[in-house]
Amino acid sequence: MLKIWFYILIILQKITNAPEISYNQPKLPSCPQWDPHGITVANETTAGVGVVDIFIDRNNTVYVTNQYDNEIEIWNVEDLILKTIKLDNLFEAWGLFVTIDENVYVGSDSKKNVEKWTLNETRGTFVMNTFDACPGMFIDIENNIYCSLGESHKVIKQSLDNNSNIISVVAGNGSKGSANNMLNRPRGIFVTINFDLYVADCWNDRIQLFKFGQLNGITITDSTSSFNLLKPTGVFLDSDNYIYIVDNAHHRIIGSRSTGFYCIAGCTSNPGSTSTHLKYPYAAVFDNFGNIFVTDQNNDRIQKFLLITNNSNSSPIIQSTYSSILTENSEIFAHIDCEKLNYYYETIQIEVNESGCYNLVSKSPIDTFGYIYQDYFKPIIPTDNSFSHIGPKYTDNQFKFETSLLFNTKYILVVTTLHPNITGNFSVIATGPNHVIFNRINVSWSIQKIYSSELPINDQVYPRSGCQLFSYYYDAVEINVIESGYYIFTSNSIMNTYGFIYENNFDVFQYKKNLIFEDNINGCNNQFKISIQLQANTKYVFVVTTSYPNVTGNYSLLVYGPNNITLHPIYNFPQNFQNQYSSALTPSNRKYTREKCRLANNYYEDIEINVMTSGSYTITSHSSINTFGYLYKDRFNPLNFQENLIIQNDEGCDDSQFQIAVNLDTNSTYVLVVTTFLPNITGEFLISAFGPDKINFNPIGIQTIYTSILTKDTQTYSRVCGRTGYYYETIEINVENSSIYRFDSNSSIILYGYLYENNFNPFNPTDNLITQSNYSCGAYQFQFTAYLHFNITYILVLTTFHSNVQGPFSLIIYGSNNITLNRTIFNHDDCIVGDRCNSYTKGIGLTLDDILRNEIRRNTTMNNQSFLIKMSTALTTIIFVGGLINSILSLITFQNLELRKVGCGIYLLSSSITSLLTISMLTMKFWFVILTQINLSVNKLILQIGCISIEPILKLSVYVDTWLNACVAVERAVNVSQGVRFNKIRSKRIARRINIILPLFVMITIIHEPIHRHLLEYTTEKYTSQQYDYLTNQTNNTDKYEMEYHTLCVINYSSSLQDYNTAILFFHLVTPFIANFISAFYIVFGTARQRSITRTKQTYIRHILEQFIEHKQLIISPLILLILSMPRLIISLISGCVDVSNNPWLYLSGYFISFTPSMLIFIVFVFPSKLYMKTFRESFQKFRRSTY
Repeated sequence: MLKIWFYILIILQKITNAPEISYNQPKLPSCPQWDPHGITVANETTAGVGVVDIFIDRNNTVYVTNQYDNEIEIWNVEDLILKTIKLDNLFEAWGLFVTIDENVYVGSDSKKNVEKWTLNETRGTFVMNTFDACPGMFIDIENNIYCSLGESHKVIKQSLDNNSNIISVVAGNGSKGSANNMLNRPRGIFVTINFDLYVADCWNDRIQLFKFGQLNGITITDSTSSFNLLKPTGVFLDSDNYIYIVDNAHHRIIGSRSTGFYCIAGCTSNPGSTSTHLKYPYAAVFDNFGNIFVTDQNNDRIQKFLLITNNSNSSPIIQSTYSSILTENSEIFAHIDCEKLNYYYETIQIEVNESGCYNLVSKSPIDTFGYIYQDYFKPIIPTDNSFSHIGPKYTDNQFKFETSLLFNTKYILVVTTLHPNITGNFSVIATGPNHVIFNRINVSWSIQKIYSSELPINDQVYPRSGCQLFSYYYDAVEINVIESGYYIFTSNSIMNTYGFIYENNFDVFQYKKNLIFEDNINGCNNQFKISIQLQANTKYVFVVTTSYPNVTGNYSLLVYGPNNITLHPIYNFPQNFQNQYSSALTPSNRKYTREKCRLANNYYEDIEINVMTSGSYTITSHSSINTFGYLYKDRFNPLNFQENLIIQNDEGCDDSQFQIAVNLDTNSTYVLVVTTFLPNITGEFLISAFGPDKINFNPIGIQTIYTSILTKDTQTYSRVCGRTGYYYETIEINVENSSIYRFDSNSSIILYGYLYENNFNPFNPTDNLITQSNYSCGAYQFQFTAYLHFNITYILVLTTFHSNVQGPFSLIIYGSNNITLNRTIFNHDDCIVGDRCNSYTKGIGLTLDDILRNEIRRNTTMNNQSFLIKMSTALTTIIFVGGLINSILSLITFQNLELRKVGCGIYLLSSSITSLLTISMLTMKFWFVILTQINLSVNKLILQIGCISIEPILKLSVYVDTWLNACVAVERAVNVSQGVRFNKIRSKRIARRINIILPLFVMITIIHEPIHRHLLEYTTEKYTSQQYDYLTNQTNNTDKYEMEYHTLCVINYSSSLQDYNTAILFFHLVTPFIANFISAFYIVFGTARQRSITRTKQTYIRHILEQFIEHKQLIISPLILLILSMPRLIISLISGCVDVSNNPWLYLSGYFISFTPSMLIFIVFVFPSKLYMKTFRESFQKFRRSTY
């Protein structure tokens, strides 16, 4: 009794300490059945393109790896709310496993490692180095992680505890092979709680079991067993340790029970996209309910197959019996393709009245063998559509089926013998929840058509797979069927044949387009055999070719099916051309990175491609190295390999070669980039291309090298707003042929490049800009690409990334043709002031600012200024003092009331005031320019007020003063004209009104100037050359750069406003002179005419001469004023682009001379007049007496 309790306690302890697993191993019914019609739970829109591995945890959360988008898609079976783990770029996720704590372990094909990710992380955690891709992954109950290494042909294990990095091999010896201790490209794996390891030994077409601690595997099933496997990629187990297999190349899922293997989904073994088909499924798992989820790889979807039987495990109670006999008159077939037809068989249709689990057992004196099919049976291919076939698994070499049968479903039981040519009676006893109905049926497929032809040596050829350099002869036949149904196509020939069937049409340049099925191994004696469902009223094309290139011979095409079929040969396919290009990747090739923001360590060669005929082309690589191909439209940018990308391919062909099928246009240029999958790999390669015409390959590898140096004497400009001192060199570029060119550099300094069309403006460097260097991934890159046209001149501006940097450099240009480079010197445009962000284009006219700006020394006293500044200061002082004296003397003269009884006195009094204002504003402007340029800390508001007001007020004073002088001349002319009739009161009244109106008029005409005046602020950097220190007898090697801040007062006029401003200038300076001159001549000629009337003794000419002598000052004065004003007119009209620094004295002298009329009022008007001089003396004497 105590011993019993002891054993009970041991069992309870084991139950209590049972390990918790994260994956599903459901307890299934004794004969489970899944609905063969799959439900699509995710497609390429939700799960993405390139779904590979799948995992479902105990909470029914689905995890799927998406190789194309480098993501892990996550959702729950119940809510279908999608979540995503975004992996690194080019991660290429493959194997997948999720632990109980929701840590996601995923293998990286590109990194050759395993990383741990969680839903909310943006970076993965390194787990283990695999040194190879990890297509299959598992974590056992002791926290050991397993990885199948496809290319290393083994399975490794590493503990996840204590950060262990010890890796052990648990299956395979690293060499591919089919021995018990070897593997060949293993894929999916499964580890039981007893640590037994199941491996999908993909390329050995088998499932291997490695018992714990054993390196010799046990074959569970393979290609020679009753359910022959072809490239299995997945294996998983239920709670009873029954095995389920993803039979990849047979496009199906199979399972096992105690009586053997049976088909679950995709049982036609043919690829397809319907609900009952799969196309190269990769992985499958259970959910918590026993449903099976499959990654249908080539259909880019996840299929769910529902568990539909829920029958009990109780023993069947109702029995049904069928009896018959196999005779020599029975139909014959072969168990296995290509065997002799010497097995008698009988076909029996089975139907049940109730869905459930049924046992079918044979009873016979002969050894029996049985198959069960759903819907149909093909004697030509007995394994097709069979979801169960069992040999003598029962007593006395009889078969026994334990399977689930569904109501309203037709099944076909095929009873045959274990050995050939055996006849005898047999019985089939069925037990289950209800009666089984047996009906014998006749299933005999006959040959419906035999088509014989040949592949002659002069026949049409094509590449067949596109991955080979050789040509394959082919024959194409159009197919039409009368009745929809399954048909079998097989060949009979001494050649090794290959068959393809297409829907609608066959494109010789895109052999995969419209392809439905292909085969070269399923027939007998290296012949093809294709079983496919064809529809009536649909056109099909069957292509017969060979497995090996350049093989010719006769063949026969045999077609089996339910009804007649018509075959018509197709001729006149378009000729295809094959072109080749050979080269090599060497250490001298350029490098780039196939993954953004990673080290550039992949050698590459870019090849320009042009076609003569638009159409479909296939481009394939052939090399001993693992190549990778990219095709771009127009150009390839190595800094952004996704830009202009049309298509890319890695392993489109065997032996890790790429193949690109694409439509190319004659009016376009393409770039093929050949690189490697792994970094730092070199080797030779060959590119083959076939299509409707020849392809021109032009390597973009011709190098043009240009070397130079940036020094302190090199031109500078403002590359970045607010910063100057960027040394630059401009290079003129011309190309011989229009093509794509890549620009690169080699220098110890960081260079920056800009490419312009036709010309480059440093003050507006965005004009004509085509492309430039860029900054990405936290680092700067000089390289860029551009399409350059023949007969167009380009300007390359080569400068530095940082300012004030000098040094040598080499410019390297890659292209398919030679390129001409000529250095050009950019002549600075003196019309433009400022930098690239704050520039001003000068218009017409020079100001005192323009003349003195470059002569003023900043941040120093007047004593340290140049001689020009000192001399201009003296001249300004002289003008101011002289003008002040002139204005005071004039004011003393014309403040006399007698002189102001007529308009002239009023005009001259006002002119005395405006002259004083003019000289004062000139002086103020001079000192404003000097002080604001010397002292840079002047308040900006003061600068703004001075910019807007000083120059306009100065112009106002000058223009008003000039007009007042003209008014004096006009009134004198009127006085002469009217003589004794001259009205002094009226003259005085008019003068007062003009004194009010004239300033307003002038102000209105120049009101645009203060409106368009503003401050221009910009900076420059001044280079100070090295200085020799005589105390230390050394040279200071530190170059000094001084930042200079400039503030200028500028005017921005539109072209129309500039024309108006010029017209106003002429109007205010020329019109008063004309009025003066005309008035003077009128006085002379008018007075002479009047006197000639009263004094007839003298001729009219004599009177004119006398009047010229008497009034010469009236003519000389305006002439002098005009001559003195001419410099102002010239300076106002001269282009602002003139380099004043070449002749500063000339412009400064002219500027000051133009203001002398304002200090000559007394000399011009008072001194020549006896009346005005007499009045001046009297007023001056009166002023002196009043002061004593």
